[in-house]
Amino acid sequence: MFNWLFAKATGGKFLLRIEDTDTERSEARFTEDILGSLKWMGIEYDEPLVHQSARFDLYKETAEDLIAKNLAYRCDCTPAQLDAIRAKCTAE
Repeated sequence: MFNWLFAKATGGKFLLRIEDTDTERSEARFTEDILGSLKWMGIEYDEPLVHQSARFDLYKETAEDLIAKNLAYRCDCTPAQLDAIRAKCTAE
């Protein structure tokens, strides 16, 4: 609600993006709950709803462009290495 109020107070747009890229945990019922709550509060978004999962091609293209420009790199860490890094970061 704060973001909607802020957008309206400053002449901006309120955009709604559904973070559904975690396919193991994302469920349609969660999106339905969000949309139902917004409708109940009378909050409307100003542009079409965006599902992150529908934009994978755009993200891949952008990542490849950044890599080609030497502005990003591919991580070659194994899943075990990433788990160790996460564990270390959350322990601190």
